[in-house]
Amino acid sequence: MKNYTRDYLKGVLREYPSLSNEINKRKEAILNPDNQSADENTGGIRGSEVWRPVEAVAVKIADDEEINNLLNHKNAIDLTLSHFNKEVQDVVRLRYFEQLCQADVSKQLGLTVAAIRVSENAFLKRLARKLKLMG
Repeated sequence: MKNYTRDYLKGVLREYPSLSNEINKRKEAILNPDNQSADENTGGIRGSEVWRPVEAVAVKIADDEEINNLLNHKNAIDLTLSHFNKEVQDVVRLRYFEQLCQADVSKQLGLTVAAIRVSENAFLKRLARKLKLMG
């Protein structure tokens, strides 16, 4: 795995605890935009604005690239975690969600640093495949 792919995945994992909150913030921004666009059409012909605002907002949320990327990351992490045993899940949780160093994770779980590294690498490879970052 390339270093930039590994670094990208580590960044995604560190953000995992706040992904749900970020998704909700983005949805809220779409639901309550700071400035409403106004239909300036005064000629009596239907303007370009969608006349069904609830549907328009639903489409905006469904099509929002940022929300879709965040959801994709969250779902990929959840699915990848579910494929591993509790030991690997604990390693990932402590290393990335709680941001502990390998030595601290080793002490907490009673594993060697080498075992921590092997667990991390296996998880990162599977996550990279799930996110289609490597074949």
